[in-house]
Amino acid sequence: RPTNSIVVKKVTPFTLGALI
Repeated sequence: RPTNSIVVKKVTPFTLGALI
């Protein structure tokens, strides 16, 4: 699913920022 990939790419930086 292309949509799922876009969502993951949007959420990933947010999660990384929270970890840091």
